[in-house]
Amino acid sequence: MQLNHSQLKDLLTLLGGSDIQEFILEGKDFRLELRRYQGNQPAAVVAAATAAPPTASPPATRTSAPPGRSDLIEVHAPMVGTFYRAPAPEEPPFVEVGDKVQVGQTLCILEAMKLMNEIEA
Repeated sequence: MQLNHSQLKDLLTLLGGSDIQEFILEGKDFRLELRRYQGNQPAAVVAAATAAPPTASPPATRTSAPPGRSDLIEVHAPMVGTFYRAPAPEEPPFVEVGDKVQVGQTLCILEAMKLMNEIEA
């Protein structure tokens, strides 16, 4: 069984308009799990396959800083991936811990499923 981009989009639309909280689809070479969460958490799309394309990710969420550093805001990644502090190995990092940043400023790059996703403030 193959699942193309159009079919995945149709499936997400159908599930989005329903009361289904969890959906699992298994094919010969993939497994797709969709779960709906209540509250502040974004909906998770977990795909372990080459057949299913990645979906757009929500922006990073912010929470209060760890104890002792009330002037900092902790940023959580909107997805699982490989973290890159700089655009290339020989270039300086986007930001350092403690830097003041502007809205829209790139904080890092997260690589997920061979896609480079810039995470912005």
